[in-house]
Amino acid sequence: MSHETLRLHTHSRLAFGLIDMNGEIGRVEGGLGLVLEKPYLELCARRGDGMCINGPAAVSDGTRRKFEAMARVFREEYDIGGVEVRVEETIPGHSGLGSGTQLALAFGQAVNLLYELKLPLSQIGRIAQRGGTSGIGCAAFETGGFLADGGHRFGGADGKRLFAPSSASTEFAAPPILFHSNLPSSWHVVLALPCAGLITHGDEERALFSKHCPVPAEEAAQAARLALLKVLPAIMEADLQSFGAGIEAMQRLGLKRIQIAHQNEQVRAIMAEMRRLGLQGVGMSSWGPTLFGFSDSGPDADREIVRALEDFSVGVGGVQVIRTRAATQGATWCWE
Repeated sequence: MSHETLRLHTHSRLAFGLIDMNGEIGRVEGGLGLVLEKPYLELCARRGDGMCINGPAAVSDGTRRKFEAMARVFREEYDIGGVEVRVEETIPGHSGLGSGTQLALAFGQAVNLLYELKLPLSQIGRIAQRGGTSGIGCAAFETGGFLADGGHRFGGADGKRLFAPSSASTEFAAPPILFHSNLPSSWHVVLALPCAGLITHGDEERALFSKHCPVPAEEAAQAARLALLKVLPAIMEADLQSFGAGIEAMQRLGLKRIQIAHQNEQVRAIMAEMRRLGLQGVGMSSWGPTLFGFSDSGPDADREIVRALEDFSVGVGGVQVIRTRAATQGATWCWE
């Protein structure tokens, strides 16, 4: 190692919804996702005597416990020393932007590089216990772009037997990636993070999976049809209108329909206003409360949308609006 400190940068992601939470065909989940330039995560790491986490970005107790648990596994399996981590910038937690997966993979990759372990990302994902339901977060760390994953086997000797989020599916590896493409460069994304949105994770999320799954088979079938024959071709043909229509139709099906219904009226009002302002493909990432919409109208028109959305949100609890675009690569790092 020629330098002492590693600086690592990775991205947030949108999760458009799990396609098949029915399971009757012997496979479950599968989903579409998009890696974003902003918000992003940046951390610095160096070898140390123990485990130390600091920095200007707030780090939750849950993240500290995750880092410590991963560090124990690395020490036990690879006989390494300690790590000092400074978190410079982070992704809003429990917001539907994939912060947990990116933090865990960033920490795991930092240890991997600092101690020259030469581990593949699949092994780091195993140690991080990520990717057991959706594969978008792990793939986002590696590649960037728009992604579709193929879900997991369901039933049988080696398949899943329960419907559960990644936090309760830690024994399963990330699913295969079936599609990867960059979006047209003219497409931008407007994110809205409602201040009054509900936060769903942990035991509550696991209970909601158990309560609402399996979803109707016909809804899963329609979501798969929309993904394969409307959303993905629209990306390849740079057709934002068809892409947006497909994404919005998928938001009305299966588990995604339930996730949006679980949110509060303030979030749904902001979503409706985003559509009224002309954004296409408006939806909610994961359990939210982060909302998204797409535009190809240029920066001036987008700035007008951002201002109008901020003004509207005053009456529904406020919102943080971010104009961003798709990231074209995964995590990057350098030595300092």
